[in-house]
Amino acid sequence: MDNSELSDRLQTTTYSASRGKTRSKAREYLVHRLAYPDDVSEFGQKTKVLKYLFRAPVVSNALASVAMRYLQGKGYDVIMMHENDSIIGHVAFQVHQDNTLHVFSVEVNPEYREKGCATWLLEQTIHEARKRDIERVRIGAGSKEAITRAYNRLGSEEKEHLKVIQEGNNWFRLR
Repeated sequence: MDNSELSDRLQTTTYSASRGKTRSKAREYLVHRLAYPDDVSEFGQKTKVLKYLFRAPVVSNALASVAMRYLQGKGYDVIMMHENDSIIGHVAFQVHQDNTLHVFSVEVNPEYREKGCATWLLEQTIHEARKRDIERVRIGAGSKEAITRAYNRLGSEEKEHLKVIQEGNNWFRLR
């Protein structure tokens, strides 16, 4: 699918801007991701025992509210991609004190893969970075091959509208 088709079909919401029912769905989605991380990922390795707390329903609801407030205070946020009422993917990132944004997780549901959704979601992240007056963005999520592919796609001539400059090591400077 091309960008206009994706923009017509899909919407994005940041966790920090979500409210009400949207926030509840987002929290439920994120709690599941925290409870069942990819064990080979850096995040999965760092969570260790904590992931089991998110699997206990009584604990996970209270813990989720506290954890999300804490993470937001540390500059973490998530852009969720949804079609109709279903969340079908996300980009998780952290805004650092040096005015940079680091993408550390990109995930798209299997039935939406190979359709340009992950690249589109990263484009939405660049737009979000601009809204926040971020100067540089780093993609550090996924396998080395996936990161390199995304980095090259976002820096290609066909993505000139993004107005980014590739700096190497998966860094972009926003123009």
